[in-house]
Amino acid sequence: MAKKSSTVHLLEKVWEEIEEYQKQNGLSSRNDAIEHMFVERRLLLKLSINNTIPKQEEMISIDNEINDKLSNALSSAYGEMPE
Repeated sequence: MAKKSSTVHLLEKVWEEIEEYQKQNGLSSRNDAIEHMFVERRLLLKLSINNTIPKQEEMISIDNEINDKLSNALSSAYGEMPE
């Protein structure tokens, strides 16, 4: 894929974010950092579409189910212990 040259005008804060990303990931140029940031964004968007975040009610239900299973396991473990 051919690269296309252009001039981009961004706020200083955005350039700082790009440079920070560049340093954190050991990238050689800001262009590389921008490309990586867009790839990450694309992947995150795909993940969020495919893996919807459960609603709070669903999380509470899951927590209750886990707590019930743990409680039953502990109760049976104590019940099976020799006296």
